[in-house]
Amino acid sequence: MVVLEKNRDQLYEELNDRVDAMISAGAIDEAKKVLEMIAGGKVAKSSPLLRAIGLKHLLQFLSGERGLDEAVSSWKRDTRRLAKRQWTWLRKFCGPAENVRWTHSHERYLEEIRSFLMV
Repeated sequence: MVVLEKNRDQLYEELNDRVDAMISAGAIDEAKKVLEMIAGGKVAKSSPLLRAIGLKHLLQFLSGERGLDEAVSSWKRDTRRLAKRQWTWLRKFCGPAENVRWTHSHERYLEEIRSFLMV
């Protein structure tokens, strides 16, 4: 396995950009549809779906609990925290070993993969 590890600042910037892109692509409208499904009894208020990162923040905005800027800021923060937990898990269970190679250099990742596969 080859793990391409990004610089944390770069990763976090890309995650923030992804949230912005999701907002631009209609995430608020999708959250409104979920809100309608809740009101119509098609989704239970206790559903784990409603705790999904992004959705829970937009539902808080739509219900008036938060402003849009605050909801988006919290969404971005929680996304970064999830990414950090995922990296921690990956490092713990897939640390550098004979069959796991970590690399920071995205420009030369193909060289790393070829080298790894030839071992």
